[in-house]
Amino acid sequence: MSRIVPALALVASLGLPAVHAAEDRPEHYQGAESATLAEAFSYLEVYNEGLAELLAREDLTASDLNRIHQMTYTMENAVARLRDELEAAAASLEELHLASERADADAAREHGDAYLGTLQQFSR
Repeated sequence: MSRIVPALALVASLGLPAVHAAEDRPEHYQGAESATLAEAFSYLEVYNEGLAELLAREDLTASDLNRIHQMTYTMENAVARLRDELEAAAASLEELHLASERADADAAREHGDAYLGTLQQFSR
């Protein structure tokens, strides 16, 4: 619950547009960065719930669509963090595989621990 409070505060502050708008695209907003995997999961938990609520409406208004547009910036950043973490886990897994082939116990332990450390965060 303590992770949700900062995310909710961020949701409330998203109404401020960023200063860099592209000429041929709708106004751009500043999404929150996910510094950690836990933060990415927290943002996605809050924003996915908000998105589901909006999408459940019978009719999406222009305001609803603008809100979704704003939300996607933070959601995209969070998903990018997940992707980066999974890529790092894949690299650790490959190193673990190679270490096991070489019968290198120290490297297997190092890369196995790195792999497990990342994947355990995905099974909350």
